[in-house]
Amino acid sequence: MEKTKRRFYLPEEDLEWLESYRKENQLSNLSAALSRLIQESRDRRPGETQKQMIHMLAAQITAEISPALTRILAASNRIDKVTTINQMLLNSLSGYSDFRTLYEADSPQLTRAEELWKLRKEELRQKAIDRSKKKQEGGES
Repeated sequence: MEKTKRRFYLPEEDLEWLESYRKENQLSNLSAALSRLIQESRDRRPGETQKQMIHMLAAQITAEISPALTRILAASNRIDKVTTINQMLLNSLSGYSDFRTLYEADSPQLTRAEELWKLRKEELRQKAIDRSKKKQEGGES
């Protein structure tokens, strides 16, 4: 490789840093230190370090949260199975029993809940009627 003499002007702190780099790497002079830094910089592809860091971080994060996610998934599956079993039991109980309701006697809370449900059904019916009227009015004009 052919060497060419050039003149560069660098700030004093850059020269001090370059000198410390030269000493750390046991290089003969500042030109050798600068040449090695340029070579290292050229060999390093843009984004390569970022990709490596992202992969390392992703692996560490996965290792950290994987046990917790596994426990959450297992709990969720158990809950789904239990819920399905309960639904099947309630369906079979209501299908084979003479009971109209699971409650022995009406309570004030149950009465209020039934009233609220009836009001909600009426509101939904009224909204449906209003929508159909709007469609008819929009189509006629």
